[in-house]
This record gives sequence, structure tokens and C-alpha cells, in this order.
Amino acid sequence: CRQGCRFCATGTMGLFRSLDTDEVLAQVFAARGLAEREALPPLSNLVFMGMGEPADNVPAVRGALAALTDRRRFGFSPRA
Repeated sequence: CRQGCRFCATGTMGLFRSLDTDEVLAQVFAARGLAEREALPPLSNLVFMGMGEPADNVPAVRGALAALTDRRRFGFSPRA
């Protein structure tokens, strides 16, 4: 991440690259599958965070949000 927040260890690593839309969606797909296989509660809330600031990757985040809230694809509610 390029933000360099003092409280965050990943901020000391710097920014290598941002995830593209497909990579974000693949993470959600994998997490959904893991929850099903392990008999965990289904995913209901998503948070964009981690290594890299989502505000630095707006096009990919918007694309992922469009797919995640599309009823024909992931079907998450656009609001919590």
C-alpha cells in the first residue's frame, strides 16, 4: 500500500500493484466456496480493505461492486 499508515505493517512494504476486477471477484468466489465446503455461514457482508487502499484502485473496485451486486452474478445487496 502506498498510504504508509503507521499502524499498518503492510504500509511499510510499499505498493507493488493493485488487484484487477477479476482478482477481487476471484477472492469472493473462493471465500464463498470455502464457506460452503466448511459449513460456515454464507457470506453476507463484504469489506474492501487489505494490502492496498481501495481508493487508489477505483476502477477495479467499481467493476467488482457492479458484479457483486448484480442479481444474475453474485447477488449481494448494494446496502447493508
